[in-house]
Amino acid sequence: MDATTCSNSISVAKIRKTGCSIPVFLMLSKDKSCLGSPQILVCQNRTCRKAGANKVLKAFEQSAPQGIEIVGSGCLGHCGSGPMALVLPEEVWYDHVQPGTVGDIIRRH
Repeated sequence: MDATTCSNSISVAKIRKTGCSIPVFLMLSKDKSCLGSPQILVCQNRTCRKAGANKVLKAFEQSAPQGIEIVGSGCLGHCGSGPMALVLPEEVWYDHVQPGTVGDIIRRH
């Protein structure tokens, strides 16, 4: 898998495969066709990890239906509100995500 890391540490997977090299933070509210398949980014940076982001990531990985890519990302830029999750291409942000709320998030998308 080809990945790019932008200046604020968001790990962007599969963007180069689709011919788009714009980091996610610049793509928000722009051409969503560059993103390819639906993704849920789950921050795995220090503050979110201390709040249990690793358990949230595992819950998403176990619960996600086929066709939704779950990505453990770098900082999503909302430190103190974590664990954070970002659903793409809808651009829906979730803060203070817990393993027990992952199912609800997946059903909404």
